[in-house]
Amino acid sequence: MTNILQQILPNHPEVNKLHLAIELKPFLQRYLGKAEGPLTLLDHYRHLRQLKSVYDTFTQLLTSDNFTPKLPDALICLLQRGARIQQDLDFLSPYVASGDKDMELESTKNYVAYLKNLPLRKGDDRNNELLIHFLVSILGDLNGGQFLKRLVTKLYEREGIYKHDAPENGVKFYHFDKDTIANLTSWLKSFIKFNAIHHTHDGDGSQMEMSSSTKSSSVDENAARLGKGAVDAFTMQSAIVDELERTRTPNAMLKPDTRVKVANNSFSFFSCKTLGTIAAAGMMAVATGLVITTTMNRFGS
Repeated sequence: MTNILQQILPNHPEVNKLHLAIELKPFLQRYLGKAEGPLTLLDHYRHLRQLKSVYDTFTQLLTSDNFTPKLPDALICLLQRGARIQQDLDFLSPYVASGDKDMELESTKNYVAYLKNLPLRKGDDRNNELLIHFLVSILGDLNGGQFLKRLVTKLYEREGIYKHDAPENGVKFYHFDKDTIANLTSWLKSFIKFNAIHHTHDGDGSQMEMSSSTKSSSVDENAARLGKGAVDAFTMQSAIVDELERTRTPNAMLKPDTRVKVANNSFSFFSCKTLGTIAAAGMMAVATGLVITTTMNRFGS
């Protein structure tokens, strides 16, 4: 079967190359225990801090009046990723002593500025360039969340801060409602139809079918735009991972007297539908590059 992401980016060699390259970045390999030196709480905290800036920017832009099509109510939880990250940062903060742990890296600032400069106009296919950046991040989170959660939980156990009575503490970023992938797939299929009838939108957001000649031109332009967006997403997010590695402090220590007894590992899930009752809350694609291929294969049309 043809999956949705293959329709968006069919056999795009540069995207595939960048995806494979990001998986091998030392900072991400350290989560897997495959890089020199162990992953520290400070590593993870600084990583989450960069992700929060990016996801906060996604939320700001995707909820603006100029972005269409709007995410349906079933996917509003995807706009609360930054708030979930903040919950995990609040959990970690007492255990991380570094004074510069909340510093926003230059590469993160560059990516945020890039996203804010993307063209946004109601009813314009150019909005899909922002959308592909968001999808590169969110799809990896969706598929790899539980795998990454287990790795982070092992870090917490090793550092003595895992709480058996509140196993979701510090890993709320990795929770999704079980229907999120299906809802996202359905929403994307409602307006991304490159192998069928391509649609654009008029100024008020209603769908309008184009003539055959306009369809072909628009499909080519939109496919090229999406491909460029995906390349830029992986490139700029790779820069963040590289800067995290260059500026890391490998011997970060816990603050005194903050360790707690490690309990047996267990997991607790909460629905994104009930997130508002828990908090006002993908490693972005850079972390989720580890798993995005599997996610792509799950999108069947």
